[in-house]
Amino acid sequence: MASSRSWTARFHAVAYLDAALPESLRLSVIDRALSDRNSRVRAMAVQQAETFGFRHLLSRVEAMIASQSPANVRKCLALHLPLLRDRFRLEPAPDGFVYWLTVRAPGSIRGLSIPAHRFSDSYLRETVERLHTRGCHDKGHA
Repeated sequence: MASSRSWTARFHAVAYLDAALPESLRLSVIDRALSDRNSRVRAMAVQQAETFGFRHLLSRVEAMIASQSPANVRKCLALHLPLLRDRFRLEPAPDGFVYWLTVRAPGSIRGLSIPAHRFSDSYLRETVERLHTRGCHDKGHA
């Protein structure tokens, strides 16, 4: 499927990769998909590289930023590149009262808001570590 002529077959070959599959197989499929001619396949490859924590692909994913013109790939890079590089993404809300934090947790991506008055580097580090190691059991603010 990963070498099919159909972009949908190639997309699904990447999208349905599972942690139970050998890492060498997952890496091979993702590596090939990062340079696929279809932007949706490339975007899914970025997402899966981040999902499986393939940090050794980081320089390749970073290099994609300059060369990607399709909006879907740029949007995918904007979300998954910080998660792959730093394990989190932090974005101030437009109103300036909160920060939106997205963290790669075991088996999922977790998001929460941090009130601006509670924000500090140490608070951010502690929150990222807590969410990364244990996940998020509360649905509200950090």
